[in-house]
Amino acid sequence: MVYCPLLWLRSTLHVALWGALPPGEPVFRGARVGIDVGTTAVRVCVKGRGVILREPTVVALDKATGTPRAVGRAALQLLGEAPGDVIPVRPLQDGLITEEALLEEVLREVLRRLVSAPRRLLRGALGPSVALCLPAAATPAQTRAALATVQDGGARAVELVDPPLAAALGAGLPVTEAAGCFVADLGGGSTDLAVIALGGVVVGETLRVAGGTFDEAVVRAVRRHHGVLIGERSGEELKRRIGSVSSEAEKAAADETLEVRGRDVARGLPKTVTVSRAEVGEALQEGAARLASAVRRLLETAPAELTADIVRSGLVLTGGGSYLRGLDSYLQTHTGLPVTRAPSAEDCTAVGALRALSCPEPLRAAPRT
Repeated sequence: MVYCPLLWLRSTLHVALWGALPPGEPVFRGARVGIDVGTTAVRVCVKGRGVILREPTVVALDKATGTPRAVGRAALQLLGEAPGDVIPVRPLQDGLITEEALLEEVLREVLRRLVSAPRRLLRGALGPSVALCLPAAATPAQTRAALATVQDGGARAVELVDPPLAAALGAGLPVTEAAGCFVADLGGGSTDLAVIALGGVVVGETLRVAGGTFDEAVVRAVRRHHGVLIGERSGEELKRRIGSVSSEAEKAAADETLEVRGRDVARGLPKTVTVSRAEVGEALQEGAARLASAVRRLLETAPAELTADIVRSGLVLTGGGSYLRGLDSYLQTHTGLPVTRAPSAEDCTAVGALRALSCPEPLRAAPRT
């Protein structure tokens, strides 16, 4: 494919509107690509073009046979058209790869969107160089399978990048310098905390508190206060629109409410209830407190010289979970650190994975708890 400004404009507009490349439009020859495999979505960043693909990490299985019928965005569309015929399955849960074969299906679909069929056959000469970020809890066998799937899908070369390192790079932090930096990457299923210096993770921890944790807490709160069962998508909507962990925000909009529809637990009938900001905020406190505790714990285990650097530079939040209203001020109050959210926080890991391919010094990964 010859590079053309009109093709670039078409791709950019399609990504902005639908979060994906136009069907059948691959990346250009010799491209460098960063891929972030997340619990809710796989994000792809291409050098010179930015984030061009945000594919939901979901597979629609045929209810009768159990075989995959659609992957990613197509799976969500199929669920809307024939909800009784298919079952939605997410290959990742709480930051763990629970369905290896289905994750490989998602990766194959992503590579199919990126690499044309001829280039898959001639990947040694025409395929992209890929930096891949997998969940921190991926086993060696799962990692090998994912790397093989990406390479079989047409990648010329595949490099594994530690997610918090990629997130820090995407946020613009000086990860290769001796001064320490501190990043918290809040995804949909888990949060990666890491103190980084000299191109490696010095101390780190993976915490089972993330965007999905907050959504589930809101669902439980609505059931407890109103006796109504709502879905996780409704819980996420409540969190996004009126949820906050900041006491200042709570006082400023204490009377704000939102109606939500669910199923009455006692009678089994549809019911609409009004949920207050205070109820949602209360539900979010436990997860925020666990996150603040983990930040303090990791800071205590970091070397003293790096702690001094972090006290000055602060904690940087990345990932879609960092958009929770008031989270930055809550963490600043409960940890004593300056806390900021990176621009385009949800894309930082994919952007950083791409930047890792151009790092003059190799990045080092370290085991995390």
